[in-house]
Amino acid sequence: MARAVPGQGRRRRIMGEVFGAPMTPGTVASPATRAARNLGEFTEQVRARIAAASVAGFDETGSIRVEGTLQWVHAAQTGRFSLLTVHSRRGTPAMDAMGILP
Repeated sequence: MARAVPGQGRRRRIMGEVFGAPMTPGTVASPATRAARNLGEFTEQVRARIAAASVAGFDETGSIRVEGTLQWVHAAQTGRFSLLTVHSRRGTPAMDAMGILP
């Protein structure tokens, strides 16, 4: 059984209106899960391009709850590329985990 996530009810209603049929939580969650699994190569290319940029910005944008625990959102960006990651720590450990900075 798919686990309900915040905002999923609204997505289910919108998808139900678009497709003309009621949507279950699993129907809504399944495409997002499949899409996330297929982002690996794209994410690596974004990491490489941010790392190769002459200027890049890095920031800790705030905290969110992920599966009931407080996590921190970190951003790396250039004028063309952005990468957002979620990590249980703030500061250097999280930035190191992004895999961009040497």
